[in-house]
Amino acid sequence: MVALYPNGTNWNESEPLYVDGPVYKVESELENQTSKLLQSVTAINASVKPVQFLGANRVGYVMKSGPQMGLAFTTGDQGVNGEVRNPSWSPDGKRVVYQKWFSESWRQNKPLFSIDPEFDLAYSDQFPAFSHDGKKLAVTHSTSNCGTGSSSLLSVSVMSADGTNAKLIFHGEKGGLALAPEWSPKNNWIAFGGGFYFLPRGRPARVMMMRPDGSELHELTKTEGNSGFPSWSPDGKRIVFRFWSETEYGLRIINLDDGSSTKLTTLFDNFPA
Repeated sequence: MVALYPNGTNWNESEPLYVDGPVYKVESELENQTSKLLQSVTAINASVKPVQFLGANRVGYVMKSGPQMGLAFTTGDQGVNGEVRNPSWSPDGKRVVYQKWFSESWRQNKPLFSIDPEFDLAYSDQFPAFSHDGKKLAVTHSTSNCGTGSSSLLSVSVMSADGTNAKLIFHGEKGGLALAPEWSPKNNWIAFGGGFYFLPRGRPARVMMMRPDGSELHELTKTEGNSGFPSWSPDGKRIVFRFWSETEYGLRIINLDDGSSTKLTTLFDNFPA
């Protein structure tokens, strides 16, 4: 099988095939020259999933922008509207499964469809952590950036275990993250990572802790570098966390009584528990 660009030239398998390039060209050409491209688009379909044959003279595809954004067809009819991605049609072309971006936030613990009748599935914000008595829930609160596939993870919220009575207890700097809240053994503190993770890492990220009501915020790590993903010792006197810098990596343990830090490992270790 040979893959062709919309202009009829061959695609070299060693070249990257960018979705934002050929897909738009394929969509435009298909709308105006369906009969001309029916033979070559079969090959393109193997590499670009949004384009799919549904019949001898009918192709379905994704319109990513414009007033008719959504699923579209070379026959001129329109499918579901909105920011749709990754459609896959059934063999008979009568049904389609797809991904769709929504701007509205879902409520915590919203029931979701489960294929296993003995298993309940519910929505949660990121990094959920129950208190040790099971009465409270802490999460990294996410705000969806619709259409980009990303979220802003600036905040930590605490709520009842059923998702009600939510209270925002921490809101970080723009561009930063607040990740992986963890309850202390007595449920009187919450530790989490706050700051600038991932790339670029020009500014530090700290391990922090605060009361579940949002009071008494403390920065536990003060050195340059990237610290995060804390986990408490059973007695609540120490916290193990991940550390990364340009020259050092691994797990560290901080003593909460005197603030001293101990090097535990020196490799790319992560997510201690």
